[in-house]
Amino acid sequence: MAISYAPDAITITDEIGDRPPVVLPIDAFPEEVEQAAAAYHRANLPEPQWMEFGIDLAMHPGIIALYGAIPGPMANGLSIGLNEAGKGDPRLFTGLWQRVMAAGAIQPNLLSDIAALAALHNLPAEFLAALRPAQAG
Repeated sequence: MAISYAPDAITITDEIGDRPPVVLPIDAFPEEVEQAAAAYHRANLPEPQWMEFGIDLAMHPGIIALYGAIPGPMANGLSIGLNEAGKGDPRLFTGLWQRVMAAGAIQPNLLSDIAALAALHNLPAEFLAALRPAQAG
């Protein structure tokens, strides 16, 4: 994405040039330009493939082993939470995922596999960030 300033307008475009630009008046406030740029970026992201991610996750040997190693309600909660994440509310999945990680039940190689699957299926950056261990503050 590129933002260019001309004497009479501010233009937001992609680097490839295959999407229509957004044009703002030259006197637009910096916050307006920032919001327009963020909206332009979000509008041009590929669609998240939640269903495909869920299928790949359910078939992953590490997840199968994990679901066998954690209490049933927690495994069910992760499944329900993934469904809710696909509808726009990842809190149940990410909250349980963080607790399972904190308990040491997720091996580092499984963590990297799941993060790679999430990225492959265009899942939101916020969801990808929540898959990683919480940073000590």
